[in-house]
Amino acid sequence: MLIALFAWLAALRFHLGAAFSADLPPDAVHGLERLVSIAGLSDLPWRGNPVGAAFFGVADDYLMAPFVVLAGSLEGLLSRAALFHALVAPIATLIGLALGRPLLGLAWGLMFAAFPDLAALSRDYPVNYRTTHWALLAWVLTLLMSRRGLGSGQRARLTWTLLLAGALMMASHPLAAAALPAVMVVAVMYGTWRPEGGAVVSRAWIPWWLPVVLTALVCVPYALSNYPAVLDLLLHDRGDQGMSLGAAWRGSLAGIKAVPDELADFPGGLGVAVSLLPGLLLLALSKRGRPALVFTLLWTLGSLATFALAGYSASPWHLFPLVLPVLGSGLAGWVLFLDDEGRWPLPRVRHRLAGALPIVLIALALPSLLRANPPREGAPVRAYATLAGQIVETADGRPFQYFEALSRCAVDWSASATVLDLSLRGAHLSENAQAPLIAVVEDVEALAGVELPGERARLELSNGMVVRLFFTDDAASWTSNFWAECGLDREANSLDVMLEPGGRGAVVQGGTCMLPMPCPSYRREELP
Repeated sequence: MLIALFAWLAALRFHLGAAFSADLPPDAVHGLERLVSIAGLSDLPWRGNPVGAAFFGVADDYLMAPFVVLAGSLEGLLSRAALFHALVAPIATLIGLALGRPLLGLAWGLMFAAFPDLAALSRDYPVNYRTTHWALLAWVLTLLMSRRGLGSGQRARLTWTLLLAGALMMASHPLAAAALPAVMVVAVMYGTWRPEGGAVVSRAWIPWWLPVVLTALVCVPYALSNYPAVLDLLLHDRGDQGMSLGAAWRGSLAGIKAVPDELADFPGGLGVAVSLLPGLLLLALSKRGRPALVFTLLWTLGSLATFALAGYSASPWHLFPLVLPVLGSGLAGWVLFLDDEGRWPLPRVRHRLAGALPIVLIALALPSLLRANPPREGAPVRAYATLAGQIVETADGRPFQYFEALSRCAVDWSASATVLDLSLRGAHLSENAQAPLIAVVEDVEALAGVELPGERARLELSNGMVVRLFFTDDAASWTSNFWAECGLDREANSLDVMLEPGGRGAVVQGGTCMLPMPCPSYRREELP
């Protein structure tokens, strides 16, 4: 437990830093709004964001909701969500429990804590699929199932918990359907469905049937949400991207070619990741490792097949949940080979190498663990938090309509993100067309000479963006003047700024405001 806590705290440093540079396009904000509604018990949805004809599940949101209860701002909400995303590191430490080497668990957890692509789970909304968490958990459970001396009660708990992890994997993404078959095969081959004699497992632990109920609660709503999409796919051969099976398969393989570039930031570099791969063969030769290997192969190949059947070319972030079980299986294969006293020669030498392996991994992780995080003051979320605070101060407790038009040149930040922040801060956003208007417009050159009524201030945010803040009682006149300058009949080109309008109230219209000038020079600084 202490090892897992230490890994979690180490990971939090990077996840919290990443959360301050979060991308928040509209679909990401919609997911955060759903999370807030669950945490506040104002709504209990049974399906998640739509993607084409399919839907994400909501089990992830219900599990994350306790972390964000009473969040008072968007900055606080993202920081608390990072507490959940950082759990991927302590989950990784469970390899130490499975293999009987706690120090190895600490080393592997620290490797995951320092891996920038895992910290990005707290930053890259909405592609921060929690499939990564549940795939890693399911993999560890398959490894735990192979431990010696397990009683029927322990094995039954692990079997049903594995099925629950598989259900969470499947519901975390509409194309994670390979998860349930993968865990089902492992459960049938290596699991125990019921303790001997049908006894309750242990009064100090959960009864064996509780994961069954939880698995049903995850699977049934998700299946009902996506039944029409699956039926349409089977009957009409339609996919989200509309690709043929062969084209989608080739596209996914092309995505795999990009994985080594992603692993270049793995602690110790790509060489460490590559050196783990021969352990997959060693894992196949060990009875203890076969459940984990079966799961890894079925999950990996099944996922690629699912993407191809759906006519979808997998991107690197879709492939990432497949990579971590592969790396963990390689590590487990090496450890089991080094610990095997009877099958291979030089048992004493191998045993010493097994003891040294965690120290080597910790040494490789240290440079990444000690790297500096970018300053938070100039991070986008902190900059927009300052803007939200200024809007609340301007409103001074009065109900108001809100209009925002920003270019997204600095970061993918939608107006709905600011609206969510204002709501969390207790601002009185109104739908009444007669309510006063607070408007925020990016200060771009094409609007420099435009007189819009009610300008209160020009604010330079800490991320370099400059905005104009307006307050007026004549909302209709203000928006009419603004749209008159937008050149809505212009065609997009590389020299145009696109201001994305949004907000809350009767003044909000759809569409994009096109202006004849290039994007300003400021850009979001990525994590090192």
